[in-house]
Amino acid sequence: MENLQTDPPIPKEFWFEELKRVYWWDCPDALMQNIFNKYATTWLSKTFSEAREAGTQPNWLGDGIWHELQAYWNSDEFKVKSIKNKANRVANPAAASSVYRGGSSSVGMHKRKLEAQFGRLPNRMEVFADCYKKKADGTWSGKRAEEVVETYQKLLEERVSQPAPGDEGSSDGAGAVVQEDQLWLRLPAGESEAESSAWGLML
Repeated sequence: MENLQTDPPIPKEFWFEELKRVYWWDCPDALMQNIFNKYATTWLSKTFSEAREAGTQPNWLGDGIWHELQAYWNSDEFKVKSIKNKANRVANPAAASSVYRGGSSSVGMHKRKLEAQFGRLPNRMEVFADCYKKKADGTWSGKRAEEVVETYQKLLEERVSQPAPGDEGSSDGAGAVVQEDQLWLRLPAGESEAESSAWGLML
């Protein structure tokens, strides 16, 4: 699917520019574009999966792209990949996802709760822990959550040992948040809607 193109081709940046015409934010554009791309990828994957299962062409999708998608879904490459992914989920369901432990409260609500509790803005790992740690014993709710924490710690250690250009001398809180956001966006996104909301942690 890497070669899937619209006719004429539409650059990925087009959709983000359209978003900027309707919404505004108080963080760097590069950070918001990374978040937007993650959410767009998750939504598009889910939408195509539903269209494939229903055999129904979305009304916003051109005929040429739809036929190309159908050809790919019927290919041996896709069938082998699909069977392999299903087998992996059945063999190791704990690794396929993590359970959101935030109850009915949104990630944003947990963030505001922690801000009131700490008297400061919580960092992303603190919010993630509040949403994905079991309240009873403090363990992570699944393998994916553990992998996120391990990967984040490694990225953080690398950043501390090898500061990126512009990191030196940045001791203010705003700079620290931006740097942390950039690290967080390098983590693997969640597969489910609940996971994606916490992995992205929209500002």
